[in-house]
Amino acid sequence: MYKNVFYGLCVLLFVACQQEEEKEIMGYKYEHPVQTDAVKPQPGEYVLYHYYLRDDKGEILEASKTRQPFSTFRIPPADAYPKKAALIELMKIMSVGDSARLYYPIDSLPEGGRDRFGDTKQLVYELVIQDVQNDQEFAATKNEMQQEQSEQAEAAKGQETAAAATVQQALNDYKSGNLGDQLQEINGVEYVIHQEGSGDKVQDGDNITAHYYGVLKEDGSMFDNSFSRGQPFTFKVGQGQVIQGWDQGFKALSPGAKATLFIPYNMAYGEQGRGGIPAKADLVFYVELLEVN
Repeated sequence: MYKNVFYGLCVLLFVACQQEEEKEIMGYKYEHPVQTDAVKPQPGEYVLYHYYLRDDKGEILEASKTRQPFSTFRIPPADAYPKKAALIELMKIMSVGDSARLYYPIDSLPEGGRDRFGDTKQLVYELVIQDVQNDQEFAATKNEMQQEQSEQAEAAKGQETAAAATVQQALNDYKSGNLGDQLQEINGVEYVIHQEGSGDKVQDGDNITAHYYGVLKEDGSMFDNSFSRGQPFTFKVGQGQVIQGWDQGFKALSPGAKATLFIPYNMAYGEQGRGGIPAKADLVFYVELLEVN
């Protein structure tokens, strides 16, 4: 999975905050503003890294931290891998603690891959090397991460019953008119806060991670939830990646908040519905906002 993510991003690129001598690698401009004397990756070793993909306006389009603790790539043997990806070649000359930016003109992408970037002329990919590990070290790191993920998944599954009870109580109170001043509204989405968060509220362009438990407003039947999978959901707000009710409703929340969102069908799956969701179905979601980037 990590390799597929990596290759998909090999052609991508971070608007420079500092000016330095222009350099090129495989025909692409790059900057190497942070250089250390630490260890460099050798063929067969694993590189643990973070990446940030930005457009030419500086907006973050993608960031590895929103999906996983780190990304990984194994440096191939020199005689077994021709130079095909500038990002891989850049990684080979970096050390632990280094950061570098690779600039990629949008017209260098295949035509079918350009549309998602709108009027962006250049993509900027920032790479930050966290560690370099051999087979044994990486196996230990992977086992530790899998154990941590398993524990988090089990904890989330254990919260499913409580989430179901919370959303059902909120729905009952909503229908009976018992929410009073607790019921608020933002951009067409009604909501009630169960636990206040802290910090700034969500804005368009934020990458957020949240758990959710969704039910039909009509009868309270559950149609989907992240707790049972043990895996929260991550998306970028205001980009149409989710239903409109989520893009608007989460703007009422700060990191750490727990709430129930009441979403009308025209801000959900509309007159047609989708999958197990009927036509013109109003939806109710209990959500826990875990992280905002």
